[in-house]
Formats: sequence, C-alpha cells, structure tokens
Amino acid sequence: MIYNAALLLALPLFIARIFVRGLRAPAYSEQWQDRLGFPAPLPPGTLWLHAVSVGEVNAAVPLIKAIKESHPHLPVLVTTSTATGRQILQQRLGALVEHRYYPYDFWPCARWFIGRVQPRALIILETELWPNMIGHCHALGVPVLLINARMSERSSRRYRLAAALTAEMLGRLNSIAAQTGEDAARLVALGAPRERVSVTGSLKFDIVIQQSLLEQAQSLRREIGVSRPILMAGSTRDGEEPLVLEAFRILLEQYPNLLLILAPRHPERNDGVHEQCRRQDLLTVRRSAGQPVTDKSQVLLLDTMGELLPFYGAVDVAFVGGSLVKLGGQNLLEPAGMGVPVVTGPHTFNFTRIAQLLADAGGLFVVADAAALAAQVGVLLGDSNLRDAAGNAARDVYRQNQGAANRVLELVSAYLSADPPGERQAS
Repeated sequence: MIYNAALLLALPLFIARIFVRGLRAPAYSEQWQDRLGFPAPLPPGTLWLHAVSVGEVNAAVPLIKAIKESHPHLPVLVTTSTATGRQILQQRLGALVEHRYYPYDFWPCARWFIGRVQPRALIILETELWPNMIGHCHALGVPVLLINARMSERSSRRYRLAAALTAEMLGRLNSIAAQTGEDAARLVALGAPRERVSVTGSLKFDIVIQQSLLEQAQSLRREIGVSRPILMAGSTRDGEEPLVLEAFRILLEQYPNLLLILAPRHPERNDGVHEQCRRQDLLTVRRSAGQPVTDKSQVLLLDTMGELLPFYGAVDVAFVGGSLVKLGGQNLLEPAGMGVPVVTGPHTFNFTRIAQLLADAGGLFVVADAAALAAQVGVLLGDSNLRDAAGNAARDVYRQNQGAANRVLELVSAYLSADPPGERQAS
C-alpha cells in the first residue's frame, strides 16, 4: 500500500522523466501499449523471461537456447526495459523468441500485463525486482524465479531501506539461483527463504564465442590497422570519457600512432562523446557513418549496436567502463573471453567475484585514475609477452567457469513442462 501510494504521488515526476527521456532517445517512447500493460497477444502457456537491458539479454541467450533445445515448441517471451536490449535480442535470437517491453510497475499496468500474457512462469535475471509484478504473479499462481541473481553490499544497503517490502518480495519467489555464495548470503539476510536459494554461478561465463566471431575480429583488425597499437574503452559511462581521453593524451606521447576505440554504454550519449573528442582536436571517425579508419585517425567512436564483442577481439588492450565512476563496472568477461588483457577502475562492485577471479589469474589490472590507466596500458602495450600472458589468463578464467546455463536449466525445468496457472485452475 505504501509503495503504491508513493508511486501515485510521484506520478507527475515519472511522466515528466519519461517525456524528457523520450526526447533524448526516441526509441524509448516505442511500444507504449506494452509499457502500459497491453501487449499484443501471445500463445497460451508462454514462458516469460525479463532481461532489463543489453547485459542481461546477453547473459540470457545461452539459457534461452538451452530451453529451446530441450523444449522446442515452448513459446518464449523476453521483455526488456530498453530499446537497446530489444535490438540485441533481435540480433542474437531473431524469431526464436517474442519480445515485448516490460510494463511500468504501477498496480493496474502490472495486473493488465500479466492478465493478457498469462505466463507459465516468470524468470527474472539478476536483481530486477518489482513489487507489483511479483505480487500479481504470486496472487495468480504464476511461479517467479530469480536467476543469475547478484546482490552487492551497496545494493543490499539500499534494499534494507525498505526491509519489509524487500522481504515480502523475496518470500514470494519460488526459486533463486545466485551467482556466488556471497550473493546468496545477502539475499537470505534480506528475507529470501534459505531453502529456495542455490548457487549456480554466472551466466555471463556461458556467452558463446563462436569461430565466426573470432574471424570477424580478425577482419576488423585488418580493417582498422594491423601494425598500430589499439586500445579499446568499452561500455564507458558519463564522466569516464574525459578520463579516458586524458589517459589517451598521455599515451600518445609514448605511442604516437595509438588508436583509441571508444564505445559509450548508452547510444543516446554518442553525439555528446563525439563532441568531446572534437573539442580536443582528436581526429575522430564514427563507425555508424561508415567512415574508414586511416593512419591519421586517432579515435574510432563505436556507435553501432552488436559490434562490441568482435571489436574487443580486434584490440591489444581493453578498458571496461562503469568502473572509474562509482557505477559498479560493466561486463569484464566480454574482452576476457576474446583473450584480451583487461584494465578496469576500482569500482567493480557489480562484478566482484568475476573481477577477483580475473585479477588473481593475472588477466585483470585495476587502476585508480587517468594517470594510472595510461601507465598500465603503456606497460601492456610495451611488453608483448605480458600482454599475451594476461590475455590467455583472462580467456582461461572465462572458459574454466562455464556451466551455469546447464545448472540453471536443471533448476527451471520443473516449470517448463507443468501446466500454466490458468489451465491448472480450470482443471
């Protein structure tokens, strides 16, 4: 009641935020019928997975493929909260699944959405917990599973601010598959029933890197320059690009032909990042414009969708963003899986276990600021033996920790063959 009352009071601010965000990113305004709770019809007994954005979609792909292999006729719906998540889903899975946008968690929107979808079960990735959605599923007998669950200490502190609501949500989950023992312990401390929590590892390790992807990376390297050193800064967040460009300026003194590939996390920021490069008089080309990278090019702005992974495989060193600012980091396994040494800032609380594994193996280097970033990248660029060893170590960590998709599939399989709630009630 308090949660819904607070949502009602915040409604004017919420609408204003949606309007402003829609102006900045027109794709955000798509599919209002989904967001308001009126999705297009779906087959009865659909399995529903929610993956909020790009990272969660990529993590869900191995599991979805495993589900479709074992249950080829089972209809699968994937909801995302972002247009970029939808684009990646369509690139990775195409017609294998249906897509809708996740509805707003207002009481009527959530109820209408569930009533129209009538899902067999809802599988939520990571920590995308919404009280009304979980509450309505629980009331209608729709099983809700939380998989690839993570709970950092920072997130745990925030959830404790609404302790009763959090405990109620977690108590309504039928099963929780945590990434690590630490995640599991924090979820139990917040109110998750201990007997429903298991540790299955991270689905991010199970992202498949096919031979065609490696060949694409090799082709990209030939396209952008075989003989020059290349640094990639991937999934950078607001406030990080100035630090990356500062480090790049320092590195140019030692490596004057260095190419920087800059890939902002959110597409709506691409124009602003391009302007930052232009103001620093850096010769910048945009991937989306089809501009060729020449020997004089200094920065390649990777402003296209679906090319992050092959570009990681085409560089000498990768910096992963969201980590020099206090945002918890981004997926370190993308460059690691491509066999590239990884550099990150100190703020990786969303990937604590993965960062620890990579650092212990010698595949990850943690830096505090722009100067340290330049120094560490400079060391790696200047020592091919160290660079190769670090890249191989990172790839080994990625390979040695796979298997979460199969473990999660075992966990959810009981919900794939059972009758949907509507059919159980009718029988």
